[in-house]
Amino acid sequence: MIDDASKAFYLKAAFGTETKPEETLAQDSKRITVPVSEEFLLRLVNEQKTIWSNDPKDEVRYEHALRASHPVPKTVFGIPILSQKKKSGALIFYSEQAKNAQDETFISWIENVAYQMGSLIFEKVEVPFIQGNEDRIGQVLENMPVMFFSVDEQFRILSWNHECENVTGYEKEEVIGKERFFKDQLLGIQDYGNSSEFYHQSVDSDFKNWELEIKSKTGKIKTIAMSNISTEFPIAGWKHWFVGVDVTLTKEVEKNLKSSLKELSDFHTALNAVSIVAITDKLGNIIYVNQNFCNISGYSKNELLGRNHRIINSGYHPKEFFIELWKTISKGKIWKGEIKNKSKDGKFYWVDTTISPIFDENGKPHQYLAIRNDITERKETEEKVRLAENNLKTLQDRMSPHFLFNTLSIIHSYLQTNSELADSAILMLAENYRFLIDNAQRALIPFDVEWEFMENYMKLLKLRFSDFLDIEVVKKGDFSKCQLPPLTLQPIVENSYIHGIRNQKGGGKISVEATIEGNRTRIRIRDNGKGIENTENFYSRTLNNISERLKFYLYESEVKIENHADGGTLVTVDFDTPKNEQLGKLN
Repeated sequence: MIDDASKAFYLKAAFGTETKPEETLAQDSKRITVPVSEEFLLRLVNEQKTIWSNDPKDEVRYEHALRASHPVPKTVFGIPILSQKKKSGALIFYSEQAKNAQDETFISWIENVAYQMGSLIFEKVEVPFIQGNEDRIGQVLENMPVMFFSVDEQFRILSWNHECENVTGYEKEEVIGKERFFKDQLLGIQDYGNSSEFYHQSVDSDFKNWELEIKSKTGKIKTIAMSNISTEFPIAGWKHWFVGVDVTLTKEVEKNLKSSLKELSDFHTALNAVSIVAITDKLGNIIYVNQNFCNISGYSKNELLGRNHRIINSGYHPKEFFIELWKTISKGKIWKGEIKNKSKDGKFYWVDTTISPIFDENGKPHQYLAIRNDITERKETEEKVRLAENNLKTLQDRMSPHFLFNTLSIIHSYLQTNSELADSAILMLAENYRFLIDNAQRALIPFDVEWEFMENYMKLLKLRFSDFLDIEVVKKGDFSKCQLPPLTLQPIVENSYIHGIRNQKGGGKISVEATIEGNRTRIRIRDNGKGIENTENFYSRTLNNISERLKFYLYESEVKIENHADGGTLVTVDFDTPKNEQLGKLN
């Protein structure tokens, strides 16, 4: 007999006519030799039909199983043993004499024996095995970390595992066999009406998976993801059986997440409506910009993404300004300040800026969020107020009684010695004061008008110090379309005299040279005085005023002061076209 479970062979009663019955049992996982050819055995088991053989080749291996004095078997008869239609072994008979395969009585008797042996095997082996498996499956179902329960046709609970108890709070004894528990307590349906309708809507095989809200014993509502797979896997005695997972926490997290996402979306919408937003990586490369950023900068998103903010750098702020900014945000701190940027078309704009680090899982900044608001109008208003105050102060300085009285005193002396020169000086003085009255409050004036005012001042200065001061003015190029703020050149010349050569022994010289190439204008004002000991720290109020006004009204402007290689001080003024077309229109 063959045991499929252990793959061992059993030899039950192989004996001759005069031998005593014997029984040999193979140990677990041990094979014993069956006195039949392997070919015969495989045919018998695999084909599952009766085999009768008088073939001598099937008799060779029988000799070792019988006594030497016994005759060699001449006939082998085999019949398979089936247990619940499952192969369970084989019954084999040997005969010392050749037998007739047509002996129906003998064959019928042997088949009956095989049937009885199959029934015995099922009862003694298969049933305990099935029962053992059912017990093991029951333990798994009872202790698995998902809800498992079953109901009969009246929806009475038949099984209720530990997870059901944990989730609902109801013990097994409280629910087993209760007729209305499933509908009243679990489903919360007090009047479910037609049971067939309820069956179709809730547990029919067409509705296998659903989310069910139940009320636990404590009154808390819980959400269960239920599955009814009774149709595919029917179990005897159970009308329906279900598995479920408590997803209450997941649903709460999902709800909170949706709420947070909506709040974030609302905030994002509101922020994008009023602010200029950008996100960069830790190296400062732009990875996100909103439409407001594109609108104010003049660049498209494709032009900005992957670039850094140097693309909109106006050159207004010193390098130290941005070094301090990066030092702050790299430490995980928030930076706030006002930045002057330049758009794609060259226009300047101011933004009130807040830069906040975005931290990675290690608490290190790996991105930066910049939120900006356009304050250009406010800054321009502030600048206009400040420039008006500076212009007023400059006008007051230029109309100083001290300069007027000194000049009139010189004119008075020339009236007696050189009336023609005195008349010329009076005319120049009058022109200069008319210039101050007419132009001091204007944003921009023609270059030639400013140049004439400076020349008149230098001539009056030369008139006062003719034996001490030498002047030189050179203008190269066509300045007919060039403009600059009023009172730009004359104050620098005056500074050169006061700080450069006024207290110098011997003769002094001031030279002014103006050149223009395209839209770019350069003025160089030099004196041959003592120079400046520290040009980095020297920046008078006058020069600061001029520099700020040039930056406000003109593109690419710069005022630079340095000691000349041949002695004295050199002030260089560079500027481009006006920023505001309306201000740049010549009268």
